[in-house]
Amino acid sequence: FGRPKLYSDLAIETALSLRLIFKLPLRQTEGLLRSLFKLMNLDLLVPDHTTLSRRSDTLNIKLKRMGSMTGPIDLVIDSTGLSIHGEGRWTLHKHGKRKRRGWRKLHIGVSDGLIVASQLTDERVPDGSIAPNLIKQADSINALTADSSTFPYTNPTVPLSYIAAALILMITLGTLIGLIPAQRAVSIKPIDALREE
Repeated sequence: FGRPKLYSDLAIETALSLRLIFKLPLRQTEGLLRSLFKLMNLDLLVPDHTTLSRRSDTLNIKLKRMGSMTGPIDLVIDSTGLSIHGEGRWTLHKHGKRKRRGWRKLHIGVSDGLIVASQLTDERVPDGSIAPNLIKQADSINALTADSSTFPYTNPTVPLSYIAAALILMITLGTLIGLIPAQRAVSIKPIDALREE
């Protein structure tokens, strides 16, 4: 759609990475790149701040896996919140105070210090619904560790058969314990009970 891109995705990703590392606005990032290219005597074009802004919205960044995992792995799953910045004073002045600002959640699966699975979602997606996707990305796993928000109803280290047996035992004992007083209450006639008092 439209004219071909002048800068590769890698060039935009590199410029935006430098922006994040040095905590720079887009215009200053453009200036930093121009200065770096000038110091290195490189005759390369630098993406302007408008191009960086537009391309950052459509840039699809893939996290690269460093190293390789062989065989089943011990997977640790967790998530963290990432705030969204961008609404400035002008937006606040023009549209008034917004109800709430959004944020994103980054879900990651880690094994031996390597990120082996990742997914970015909005704040409304519960952690537990993302865990199966992370497990699929990790291929074969030996053990799984996650916090209670990822698996709210079960502890993954306890076999499901133990949970089912404990539930059946609690229901059976609860029923028996409730039947004994109920049987005694049924055998007493109300008139006899009043006479004894």
